[in-house]
Amino acid sequence: MKDAVVTLAKDGLATVAKVTIEGEKEPIDLIADRIIETLDVDVDKNNRMIPRSVYQQLERAKTRREEDLQAFFGGN
Repeated sequence: MKDAVVTLAKDGLATVAKVTIEGEKEPIDLIADRIIETLDVDVDKNNRMIPRSVYQQLERAKTRREEDLQAFFGGN
């Protein structure tokens, strides 16, 4: 997904793509490459992402990148 967003940005079709993690006040700018994490999520039979899988992977990414998030957003 990130590669697709970056391609859109390079082609001038997008200037910002943000993800907000539950419990966080500020979104993460995916295009700026400030924080990078790859997620593998489950899809259903129609090839749609399963929301529970997405949220679980975002929470894991948040845990893995906690130091980077603290450095970017500040706080404890």
